[in-house]
Amino acid sequence: MPKPLQSKRLKAREGSSKDIEHEPEPKPELSSSTSITKPQRNVRRGLRGALQSLPEMPLDILIEVLCRSRPLDLLHIARTTKAFRNLLMARSSAYIWKESRMNVEGLPEPFPGMSEPVFASLCFEPICTLCFKSGIQNVIWEFRARLCNSCKSTRTKNPLALLVDVDTVDFVLPHMSAHLSTKRIYGETLVLDSEVTEIMGAWKRQVDVEARTKFLEEGKARVKELEAHAARCRLWFSHTKTERAEEIEAMKRRRYEEVSRRLKEMGYEEDVLWVDKQRFLTDSVRLKMLPAVRQMQPLTERGWQKIQQEVVCHVMTKIRPRRLKSEYMESLRQRFVLYRQAMATFARPYRNVFPSTRELARLPDFKAILDPSVNKQEPTIDIYQALEPKIPDIVANWKAEVKEKLDEYLKNAMDDLPPDISLDNLVFAQMFRCHNCHSVFQNLDYLIAIHECRRRFPTAGGYYSQDSMYDSTLDILGMCVWKPSRFSTSSPSALRVLEACGKDRLATVQELDQLNPRLTCKKIDCQSLGTETIYNWRDAVAHVMRRAGYGGPSCELEVISSEKVLKLGPLDQAVERENENTVTLQRVWYCSHCEEHNKPKDDIVSHLKDIHGIDMPSDADLFPDPDRTVLNSIVYVVQDSYKERVELLTSPVLKALETGRACV
Repeated sequence: MPKPLQSKRLKAREGSSKDIEHEPEPKPELSSSTSITKPQRNVRRGLRGALQSLPEMPLDILIEVLCRSRPLDLLHIARTTKAFRNLLMARSSAYIWKESRMNVEGLPEPFPGMSEPVFASLCFEPICTLCFKSGIQNVIWEFRARLCNSCKSTRTKNPLALLVDVDTVDFVLPHMSAHLSTKRIYGETLVLDSEVTEIMGAWKRQVDVEARTKFLEEGKARVKELEAHAARCRLWFSHTKTERAEEIEAMKRRRYEEVSRRLKEMGYEEDVLWVDKQRFLTDSVRLKMLPAVRQMQPLTERGWQKIQQEVVCHVMTKIRPRRLKSEYMESLRQRFVLYRQAMATFARPYRNVFPSTRELARLPDFKAILDPSVNKQEPTIDIYQALEPKIPDIVANWKAEVKEKLDEYLKNAMDDLPPDISLDNLVFAQMFRCHNCHSVFQNLDYLIAIHECRRRFPTAGGYYSQDSMYDSTLDILGMCVWKPSRFSTSSPSALRVLEACGKDRLATVQELDQLNPRLTCKKIDCQSLGTETIYNWRDAVAHVMRRAGYGGPSCELEVISSEKVLKLGPLDQAVERENENTVTLQRVWYCSHCEEHNKPKDDIVSHLKDIHGIDMPSDADLFPDPDRTVLNSIVYVVQDSYKERVELLTSPVLKALETGRACV
């Protein structure tokens, strides 16, 4: 063997023997008078373990071992002793690093001018190249360096700011695009300060145009080659990170499977299977995201003993309650299908003036049928039909409750009312505006209690108390609790109409219907161009309520003269015909004998004839949905000056002229 290698082998042995410290001799035992005695621990220092005999190997075997190692292992070995450092950092040992690099699949060659150890450190060690800060995972391959955020901000510059006197030098600088400020939407081009100094020095040494042109061409070729090499390195690095992530995920998955197996053996199989099927659980609930479970280490018997209590506690406190509620809700959801059908059948004789399915579900009789914790058997239609004799009393009690709440709400809205006064026929207690859809309607036959927003806006107005799982599960029905506070009363608006009509605030509906006043609003914002809008008292109250609800200016109502009222007879007849046709064509009709609904009147009539054999249906056989047939009686009088200029009128007025609801 050549002499230099023998000397290196001897130096390696001598250096390793000096660097390795022997175990310290045990201290003499303490006398019996010593109050505290502790067992002595053997303290090991230096190179111990599986590779402790590595320095003593023959050189040929040692080199074979090193060639079969990975580059990161060589870096670690080179830092153990000076002898290994001298061996691995010698130029003659470059072949060892090359052989080691070949052990990493797909790893490209080092950049031109970069040694194998430096390239290995760049690829495998998460250390900032400039300040040696640890934990830097990303590599900037164009710079052939890892940079922490601090160095990226202080040791890089924008080439346009540094080389303003040279327009083309930035093309020969290795550069990258990065976000150094959160205020920037797009990244800016950056170069290393050291590269700038080197390139600027070389640029200044080029004295003539030909030399500078050649310098730029060579620099561009060098940068192009560097970018191509960086792309290969980036591809390998990305592939390596992906493989490592998959490997880590596989180890975590095997650990989770082992935890699941042990939980199933302990009797938690239903909980484990349920949580695996859920897609929309938070990470704090998922068993696989528990820190004790989401680890790479294989689960041993000793490790299971350490985490068993934590895992079981997680299952019992976070997974099982959710599983039980989910199963409870699914059972209740299936029961609600038949329940809705039965309630629709019960509601038809009452023309949909009926409590909501949510309100009925809270009654004891229905809860005893629906609640799976009370009734273990699946309900049938016969069970609901047995409750049909109780429906009239249920509806009567519901109407009484609605009236009581509504009267209290109205009395709070109007001050100084006589204590025993009945609000049923008072004008100010008739009209309401929904806070959700802003529709205005008269409360005829408890229309306020069956308004469609209890279905369209199920969260409006709050819910019942959710003290039990059954109460909280009623959200599935999609119905909100009826509350009068979801509506605005017509008290202020009705008082304006009564004042314009010369009536006091306690005027009744019968008095105004007998008087039949026709009103118009003189506010310029409320009038169409060249048109006077005429309201009856109900439409006038609705008009004022809408203006107030949208924050518009207060209205200026005025009763029109009796001469004008006489001219409105044909217009009122046209309104009646149009409203009748509108209701007939609207898809709001119900069959009183089956579930057919939301059809035009003619379709329901044909249905009654074909299905039920009723040739001449009466009002008892079909009915419109009262909540969706709110109409108006507004008419228009066009000024004489616009008789020849009808094209200037608004679309509603032009349509009213066609239907006969407007005159000139």
